[in-house]
Amino acid sequence: VYLVGGAIRDQLQGAKCHDYDLVMQTGAIEFARRLANDLHLPFYIMDLERGIARVLMKENGKNLTLDFADFRGKDLLEDLRGRDFTINAMAREIQAPDVLIDPLRGEADLKSLVLRACTPSSFNDDPVRCLRAVRFSYQLELKIEMNTLSSLRYTAGNLSQSSTERKRDELFNILSLSKLIPAI
Repeated sequence: VYLVGGAIRDQLQGAKCHDYDLVMQTGAIEFARRLANDLHLPFYIMDLERGIARVLMKENGKNLTLDFADFRGKDLLEDLRGRDFTINAMAREIQAPDVLIDPLRGEADLKSLVLRACTPSSFNDDPVRCLRAVRFSYQLELKIEMNTLSSLRYTAGNLSQSSTERKRDELFNILSLSKLIPAI
């Protein structure tokens, strides 16, 4: 089981995190179900076909979300390469939490304050990532890398292919930023 994504990014920045993404080869839904049952916590299947489930819990009065998913691809490295940005393509194995798995150099990008897509097809794979790029660039004070920005501009017209709910959620996330004016 690996902790991946924004939780690792937040951890490296010393920020608090309330949403944790965990991935494993297979069996994520059953793993999450067993955890929820053992701890008497709410459990939801998010996507049966892709093997994604959510467990909700509270810690020190704060809501925590634990999302469990099967690998997107054949292994962890393929899963990480398929993510949106290098700063979200890092992992830590639960059994070895001190070891950072960072094949796309997300930690270096984070230290350099650069937002870089994991692959040239990142925005084609999911056009909502165009909105996420805007949010992350302002929320985390990152400069969008030139090739990433070019790809974002080229692909932004494909946002109409994404669900209204996902676009709405990202727009609300942008609107909740403290530095709202520059983001718009």
